[in-house]
Amino acid sequence: MINERTMPFSITKMFEKYEEENEEF
Repeated sequence: MINERTMPFSITKMFEKYEEENEEF
């Protein structure tokens, strides 16, 4: 189970950036 508390903030930022790049395609 993955939570924002267990995972670093940098990883959450990475997912947000990945979603933005995904929208372009």
